[in-house]
Amino acid sequence: ASEVATSTQSPPVSPPQANSPSEPQPEPGFSIQSAPAAVGDPSVPPEAYQVPALYYYLAAKGISNFPLKLSALRQAFCIVLSNSHHLKYLTISGRVLLGGLAARNAREVPAFHQAYNSLVAVAQDASHREAVCTELAQIGIQHFNFIDVVYELVLMGVLQAARPPISPTPGGFLGPLMDMIFSFSPLTTERRPSAEQYLFLLQDEALLLLESIFSGEEHVYLDPGSLALALWHCVEKHIQQLLRRLQAI
Repeated sequence: ASEVATSTQSPPVSPPQANSPSEPQPEPGFSIQSAPAAVGDPSVPPEAYQVPALYYYLAAKGISNFPLKLSALRQAFCIVLSNSHHLKYLTISGRVLLGGLAARNAREVPAFHQAYNSLVAVAQDASHREAVCTELAQIGIQHFNFIDVVYELVLMGVLQAARPPISPTPGGFLGPLMDMIFSFSPLTTERRPSAEQYLFLLQDEALLLLESIFSGEEHVYLDPGSLALALWHCVEKHIQQLLRRLQAI
């Protein structure tokens, strides 16, 4: 139980056991396909075209000052992930949480771990950075950043089937990303209520985190160092909260 450890507590890291669900059942998520057309709308900031699903989701939640917050949070995530402890914590957390989903979908967890580790290796290899950015730009992702990749591309795109099919470049970033997603996804259409509930909780907590980090007062986003510290505490809190919620299913 030491894999995902913090300075305050040690969360469980083995996949939670399935019991009777006490959380709400999954509901249809926000999709980029449901976002209103914004072309030519002067009220829509240019940043909205970079991350349209993210923008319209947050706009529907009443979030203001989107351009300022998006730019500041991109920078804050870069600061957070430049810290080796934080990077290790998030890497292990992702492996544990998505490994639990793979197990519930009756997938081979070792195969998931291999796919996950391959993706992490590419993502953390600075020598691939320029090629990765070029590859992402070809599918409309303009920044190689946690917000753009995890939220816009994966959570609100690929997992919602809301983006055109991705054709990865051999040896690039998108191939390992799609392999990793495939490795925890169900192979059949057979209903697996525990897996569905688990995925719902993952997505729900990720959206709660998103809303939380975008909901601060404007002055919070003007100091990159302070914002990065607050961001890290918020990420830690939501990971711990998610692990507690997963114990109930």
